[in-house]
Amino acid sequence: MKTPLEQAAQWFMRLQQSPDDDSLQACFERWIWQDPAHATAYREVCHAWDAFDSDQALGRLASAATRASTNQAQRRRTLKHLSIGAVSILAVGGLAWQRQRPDWHGQWQTAQAAPLLGQTLPDGSVFDLGPDAILQASFRPDLRSAELPQGALILAAAADGQRPWRLRSQNVDIQLQNGRIAIDRWRPEQIRISLEHGQATATLNEPRWLGLSRIERGHWPLRAGQVLDIQAGQARYLDTPATDAYAWRDGVLVFSNASLDEIAAQLSRYAALPVRAPLGNGAIPRQPRIAASVRLTDIPQFLASLPALGNIRVRSLPDRIELLPV
Repeated sequence: MKTPLEQAAQWFMRLQQSPDDDSLQACFERWIWQDPAHATAYREVCHAWDAFDSDQALGRLASAATRASTNQAQRRRTLKHLSIGAVSILAVGGLAWQRQRPDWHGQWQTAQAAPLLGQTLPDGSVFDLGPDAILQASFRPDLRSAELPQGALILAAAADGQRPWRLRSQNVDIQLQNGRIAIDRWRPEQIRISLEHGQATATLNEPRWLGLSRIERGHWPLRAGQVLDIQAGQARYLDTPATDAYAWRDGVLVFSNASLDEIAAQLSRYAALPVRAPLGNGAIPRQPRIAASVRLTDIPQFLASLPALGNIRVRSLPDRIELLPV
């Protein structure tokens, strides 16, 4: 039986060959969730490829991929060569990974309506993880890092002049030396960053050549009290209190000029049924906007009162609740 690292290398190559294959992606996700060791092994493969990243190497791989499109037999030969290359990369890149191997690593996942509060990390930093969220964190001698693929995170960073925090959520990197920051990946294409105190910088990246490396597309500094929203490759500072993003820790959801889409996404984390806003993403003119403060225990009453707060219709279905503009 193949080791998790060998399986991860095969998955990596298959996904690079067929990046738009939805069925392959679904199979890969099932494999990831079968065992926590799978995710760890896959990260090691990705790090090995990152260590190998160079224009010359990528040029050779790109040429191989181009030749692979000529015919089916050639595709099979190219895949074999690329697989051999991947093993070589793991052997050479693995030396670099050994030098960068984390001193400590942890991962957490929360369920719907079940946040994780007041967790202390080995460096003294404290985090709160919202419901239906995933977090991975690791420490190296020169860096503290965390990945938030989905959900909400509040991090109070312990002071460490030698090791900044690098927080990553999909295509956004956030550099934080110290301070308290809230990050909310409340839908796949949108992230909100709220800085209570300290200093931070958010960087938007774009995958380069099948995701093997990244190109920086812009960076935005954050000062205490600022809120940055990044959606579909566009970033803007919001005129909303940064403290809104921390209220869920105390059992309250605060909405400041929120779209129906945002309200639905936040309520879904705690409500008995999923809440959806099919037409409420704010892109359509004259969408209702809501300002409200809602205790988590009062979500059913809040939903019942929404029609009185704006031009909103609440439709209850057997499997979900819909918020619709009137």
